[in-house]
Amino acid sequence: MNINVTVEDVALDSLVREASEYERGATIADLVAVQIVQKLASTGDEWNALRSRFMEIRDREIEQAVRPLINDAITRNIQQTNSYGEPAGNPTTLSEVIVAEVRKLTTQKGNYQSTHNGRTLLQVIVAEQVKAAFTDLIKAEVAQARLEVSNQIGQMVSQAVEAAMLAKRR
Repeated sequence: MNINVTVEDVALDSLVREASEYERGATIADLVAVQIVQKLASTGDEWNALRSRFMEIRDREIEQAVRPLINDAITRNIQQTNSYGEPAGNPTTLSEVIVAEVRKLTTQKGNYQSTHNGRTLLQVIVAEQVKAAFTDLIKAEVAQARLEVSNQIGQMVSQAVEAAMLAKRR
């Protein structure tokens, strides 16, 4: 993707203003950049394509910069400590700690003081989500049934009124 920018109508005197009008730290390069962006933004489709491409490049660069830091943090040895900051147990990795915590959350039953009723946290979360989904579904079905019953009652009343009016005419 080649982008050619021609800036013909920008002159130094159109960019230079009173010192009090400048944003703090603004340079002529900043002002030229603003003019270029305004010119590109006015073209619509080109601006959207440029913005999209910029976002892709930005995301890729961020990912490339952060990935080694995350890998290092997950694989580097760490020493767990007790509440006094004293070493407790053998050194481990953050990856092992995460796996152990997930395993505990999915297999450890709630204690007697818990509202989990002897279920694991995973079971509680799934049960809550199923309940929420069914609640929404049931609300929608009840609303639909009410609408259908209301329509049927309306039709029945209308037919009864028509029949009464016809009988009265005879």
